[in-house]
Amino acid sequence: MPTPVTVRREDEIDRILQALRDSHCISIVGLSNMGKSTLIRSLLATDVVDRYTHVANRQAVFIYIDCNGMLELSGQGFYELILRAVQQNIDEVDLLSHVAEHYQKVVEPDSQFMVPFSFNSAMTTVIEEGDRDVILLLDEFDEAFDSLDARVLLNLRHMKDRYPRNLIYITATVRRLGSRRFDEQTAEFIEMFASATFYLGPLKRAEADELVRGLAAHAGVTDEISEHELDFMWEQTGGHPRLLRAAVSQLAELLHETEASGAPITDNFETVLDYFLHDATIRTECSRLIGQLAPDERQALGQIATGSAEQLSPTMITALLRWGLIEMEEGEPSIFADLLFEFLRRQARVEQEDGLWVDHDAGEVWVEGASTPALTELEFKLMSLLFERRNKLTDKYQIVETVWGVEYIDEVDDARIEKLVSRLRSKVEPDSGSPRYITTVRGRGYKLITP
Repeated sequence: MPTPVTVRREDEIDRILQALRDSHCISIVGLSNMGKSTLIRSLLATDVVDRYTHVANRQAVFIYIDCNGMLELSGQGFYELILRAVQQNIDEVDLLSHVAEHYQKVVEPDSQFMVPFSFNSAMTTVIEEGDRDVILLLDEFDEAFDSLDARVLLNLRHMKDRYPRNLIYITATVRRLGSRRFDEQTAEFIEMFASATFYLGPLKRAEADELVRGLAAHAGVTDEISEHELDFMWEQTGGHPRLLRAAVSQLAELLHETEASGAPITDNFETVLDYFLHDATIRTECSRLIGQLAPDERQALGQIATGSAEQLSPTMITALLRWGLIEMEEGEPSIFADLLFEFLRRQARVEQEDGLWVDHDAGEVWVEGASTPALTELEFKLMSLLFERRNKLTDKYQIVETVWGVEYIDEVDDARIEKLVSRLRSKVEPDSGSPRYITTVRGRGYKLITP
């Protein structure tokens, strides 16, 4: 499998190393696909580990732990995951043997009391006998943090207090630790990260250009990406890593398609932008970005996109700046990426529509301001046909010809059409048993009723 194309965020790595030098636990906060996992994994590089030794004057083992790998959301599952990762990073035979014994007692304890005791014994062995710092990189920590018993988090704090210089935690979460839970025991855990909570935003311009060039070469684009193209990609994605990957993939396809014809696609970036906005991956990523925000944050972002942000509070502006979703231009907030800006504008138009609305560009259906569950290809074809002919009768021949194709006129019977209509109603009707929008004209066909 080819090596994934990534870029190193050297400034962020330097900040992390400076915090580690002082034995601070670190919380990395950022929206999904902003690059938290990539940043954490970059700390495993040999040269980064060597730099830690240089700045801290101590040896260390960096242990990457993907919390999505927990076999169950419990203290036992969490301890098992950590010790499993620890064993994969130990080379000394005797030390590995001792840790394996404690690990087995976590997996098959004589009593539940022995689970945290065995975990602590294993970590004590690694720290004291290994004669080096242990840095646990807890990636995808959101669900674990929200679900674990507070006593587990308190135990992690206990271990840190026991080895203040030699045990360090780095967590990666979407929201700041403590934003969704804050009891006394959890507060003691959160306190460890007070001095080093870093918000991760989009890539810097030089990093984004490096990623674009690398992804384009990986996709087989032989010509060097021009400065004009780099400017365009920066404007559209704002340096968001996943948006960049999706946009470069689409650009590479367009370049391959036009290479033979000799028609330079970059002469008309409006065509490229329209192509981007029809891409399911790009639309999904934009939807995911705003879906992780609190309702008031989503509303504020929509207000900025539609030019009605005059009443936004400085606190809200600061919050969106921290996420990296906006930037300030001449004292006014603006959306950081044109693709997200256009997505928000289109969504705002759709949400203002009364009744049922089909957004052909996004491939989505909205009912009374809310998006419906995803439609299948046949369901969306039928919905589009009915919407184009709204308030007009659509007979069964028109439905078969548009949805299945003219060659199926004699093969698709009434029952098959009725089943498709029933499935569509279950997704778009507030009450599918009493349809408000898709009505049946007995013996003749169907009609979409809209204001």
